[in-house]
Order: sequence, then structure tokens, then C-alpha cells
Amino acid sequence: MNYTLRDPKEFFNAHVPKELQQDIVRAVLRGYVDANDEIRFAEYQQEEAHDLFPYVRRCRIDRYLRQLSMKHPEVDTRAELNTARNSYHTYIRSGDVMLTASVVDRPTDLAREAQFRNEYAGRQTRFDVDAERNTLKVMNSPPPLDGLLYGIILHGPDKENRTLPAFIRVAFPDRCCSSYIDHVDLDLPYAEVVEEMWLGRAEVVADEAEVKLRDAIRTRQSQGRLL
Repeated sequence: MNYTLRDPKEFFNAHVPKELQQDIVRAVLRGYVDANDEIRFAEYQQEEAHDLFPYVRRCRIDRYLRQLSMKHPEVDTRAELNTARNSYHTYIRSGDVMLTASVVDRPTDLAREAQFRNEYAGRQTRFDVDAERNTLKVMNSPPPLDGLLYGIILHGPDKENRTLPAFIRVAFPDRCCSSYIDHVDLDLPYAEVVEEMWLGRAEVVADEAEVKLRDAIRTRQSQGRLL
């Protein structure tokens, strides 16, 4: 790959095909919707369902992200144990781009500090930080053969309906993982993805909660919002 690609967005798009980007969106959206279904059908009390939802959502999203390699065999996806060896995270490698996923309240928020994220960010050797402009700049000489770009798939629940994501983007942290230097807002084929999910469901008649979810998605689309 030509190391003169001028910025992380260009580099990301060169190494992560558009179809893969859209399948990442599908994985995150399915994670939200299916987590909501799993908890709802288990008939938890409202309080327990509220507390459990983020954990089930994460498990669903991680599962669907790791399944990307089934459709995209050139992509490496796997569960990695963190440094403390007490929790797993999903690692995605497409070309010279590494990805993990994190939930945040706002798209500009930093992901919660974690040693594994710091280590991935520290392997960022494709771009240097221009301290004066606070931007990533291309290196003046070819990067190492194993030079990588690290991105974090950021998503967060809609404040009006937590069963839907309010945003999905890939943000590129600096080498200290202390700020984002750039980001890519993924092209989001939500109408298409939503129809796929409804057609794939076994229920012939949608219940009241599912109808409300579909109506919420259509409303957001008509308003030009993310969903």
C-alpha cells in the first residue's frame, strides 16, 4: 500500500472495503435490536432489564462482529483476552487497520481507558501527530512493514430509545489514546438493514413493542437523523 495516503480516513477506506463497513453497521444495529428482544422475551422485571441490557448488547455486538470473517474471509476477527486476563474484547484486522468496539455517550467521548486500547494505539506507526495543528500527518519516510492504523468503532444508545444506536463511527486515537485525531462516519444503509431484520424474523405478526421499534426507525429516517 502506498504510504503517501494523506490521512487516516483515506487509509481506512483503502483497507476496509465499503461492503465491510456496511456489515459493521449491520452488526452493531443487530446487536441493539436483538439484545432488546432477548431481554424482553426473558420477561425480566423493568429494573433488572434496564441493568442487564448493556451487557447483553455488548455480547451480541461482539458476536456479530466476530462473525464478519465468515462473509469476509480476508478479515481476521477473534476474541482477545485483556492484559489483566479478566475480560475479552473483539479484535478485527482488515488489511493494515485494527479495530475494536466501544460504547460511549457521545461520538466525541473517549472510550473508557483500557490497557489493550492503549497498546493498540501505541502501535500506530502510519501517521505522526502534528502537535501544532493537532492532526495526524503522513510520515516523511515509509512506515515499518507492520505499520498499522488503529480505530475504535464507537456507538451509543439513542436517548429517546436505547434499543437503537444514535451514532456509529470509527474514531482514530493518537498514540497515547488520549484524544481522537480523526474519524469516519460510516455510510449507514439503515432502511435496507432494518428490512432485512424484519424479513428474517420468525414471527408473522409483530407485537406492540416491535411495531414501536419499527415506527421509531422510520421516524428518525424521515427526520434525516441517523436512524
